[in-house]
Amino acid sequence: ELEQLLGVVESLEEGIPRYYALLGLRKVGKSSLLQEFKRRAAEMKDVVIAIVDCSESCVDANTFFEDLATELIDEFLIATGYASQTGLLSGTKQDDASLTMAAGRIQVLGIDALSRGLLAMLEVRKGGESLRDQYRLIIDLPEMLAAETGKNFIVVFDEFQECARLNAQKNIKITIGDVFHFFRARWQRHEKVAYLISGSEITLLQNMIQEESSPFFQHFNPMTVAEFSFADACEMFAALLEKSGYVMEEEMLSELIRLTNGHPFYLQVLGEELCKASPEQEIKKDIYKMVLQQTLFESAGRLSLYFAGQYAKHIKTSTSL
Repeated sequence: ELEQLLGVVESLEEGIPRYYALLGLRKVGKSSLLQEFKRRAAEMKDVVIAIVDCSESCVDANTFFEDLATELIDEFLIATGYASQTGLLSGTKQDDASLTMAAGRIQVLGIDALSRGLLAMLEVRKGGESLRDQYRLIIDLPEMLAAETGKNFIVVFDEFQECARLNAQKNIKITIGDVFHFFRARWQRHEKVAYLISGSEITLLQNMIQEESSPFFQHFNPMTVAEFSFADACEMFAALLEKSGYVMEEEMLSELIRLTNGHPFYLQVLGEELCKASPEQEIKKDIYKMVLQQTLFESAGRLSLYFAGQYAKHIKTSTSL
């Protein structure tokens, strides 16, 4: 998957923006993959990579567009080396005085697109409902910066399906209508920006990119981020135990991999709990059984709490119940 994503950087350099949709269960490693992609891509080419966590930003429309603008501006400042002069907007969000000072330093740079994006972000931050022009400018900001400075952009929207929550917002309905149609209408004009989306609501995201009625029909190449293979999961878990100074029988290890289907997050949690519970360096069968019972089935168990939280979230957000 990483090599495919790095190909996006090469294609963009050649003037061909490519779009990918990463599909995978929660905690399977999508965000880690995206962060590693960001690190490797920055080493390869002169490109700005911005990652927006939609699950955090989609509480309301203004928060989403403010967070998007902040991420785009900050990553541009980091990639160009200007951050040492200006500071970053993300560090000033709770302090209006610091934000005003940072904004002044950014405007002194004399980059027109950057100044316009900054002003749009500040207007969104103030609030209001008639912000169509500001929303449009923020969505177009990476293309504007790329055109003015020659810096190509790759913009990543993690947990992209959460943007559907914005369609319930009054200021979205009266300014831009459907948020996904709005994104598509703006993105298709961009020549120097590639877009990646990811999500754990696999069916919902698949429908977004595969249904003919969707504004994103055939716009994104799907990429599945799956659990580890049996061999890779064994290797990962054995390395985790070794790093902590523990070992366990191959039979128990194999059973654990089958139980978790090679899901890295589940394996990490169970490995940590096994190491904490075992009084000896060799994890015994009785400790193994006790940890599985406590972690998976008891109300205070780490994975039990995680599964309960996910269930409650899906029940709360379900439109079919």
